[in-house]
Amino acid sequence: LAISTLGQARRMSRQLLDRALRDPAPSVRATAARYLGAVSPSQRAELIRIALGDADPQTNIEALQQVTRLPLDEAYCSLLVAAARGGALSVRVVALDALSRPCPDTRDQLAVLSEVTTSQAESDLEGWQPRAHALLSLARLSPEAATTRLPDFVEARNPSVRAYAARAARMLDDRTALRTLARDDAPNVQTAALEGLFSLEGHGIDDLLIAQFDDGDPQLLMTVSRLLEGSPRREVAASAALQAFERVSKAER
Repeated sequence: LAISTLGQARRMSRQLLDRALRDPAPSVRATAARYLGAVSPSQRAELIRIALGDADPQTNIEALQQVTRLPLDEAYCSLLVAAARGGALSVRVVALDALSRPCPDTRDQLAVLSEVTTSQAESDLEGWQPRAHALLSLARLSPEAATTRLPDFVEARNPSVRAYAARAARMLDDRTALRTLARDDAPNVQTAALEGLFSLEGHGIDDLLIAQFDDGDPQLLMTVSRLLEGSPRREVAASAALQAFERVSKAER
C-alpha cells in the first residue's frame, strides 16, 4: 500500500524501486514494477530487466506493460522476444501483443511470431492463447506471413482460436475467411466474423445479418440488431427483429 501510494503521488525514487523490487513479497515487487515510469529513461531500462527476471509472473507483466508505453529500441525488443519464447503463459501473451509494433530490426521479432503461430506443442484446447495473440501481431507486422497462417486458425477445433481467426481476417481484409467463419457453429465466432464483415462492407451484408435472427443466441441477436441500425432494408430488418423479439419473449429469456 505504501509503494502504491507513493507511486500514485509521483513520489517514487530509484532507491525505493530498488528496494521494492527485491522485497520478499511478490505483491510488493509487482506493485513496484507498475511504477517504473517514475524514473528517468536511463535508469528505467535496468529496472525493467530486473523485473522481467523476477520469478513472479505478475511482476513480469507489469514490467512488460511499461515496455509497451516506450519506443521499441534494440534492447527492449530483445527483452520482448525472450519473454515471448519462454516463461508463464500469461507473460508470453503480453509480450506477443507488444511485438505487434515494429522493432528497429524485425528479423527476430518476425521469427518468434512465426514460430509461435506454427507451434504444434500448443494444442487447440490447451495453451492456445499464445498462438492466437501471435497471429494478431503477425497480421499487423507482416500481413503476407499472417495470410499464409490464417487457414490453420480458421479450421481450428477450438472456437476461441477461430474467433481470433476472424479478428485476424478482418485486419487482413480476407472476406472469404470471414464469410466462412460467419457460418460457424459457435456464436462467438459468428459474432466476430459478422462484425469484421460489417466493418469492411457495411450494409452490403444486411441479408446475411437478417438471416441470423433465426438463431437463438442472445449475444448474436444483440450484435445483429446493433449492426442493422440504419439499414436501407428497414422493413425487412424490423420484421425479422420483431419476430426474434417475440420468440425470445415467449421463451421467457
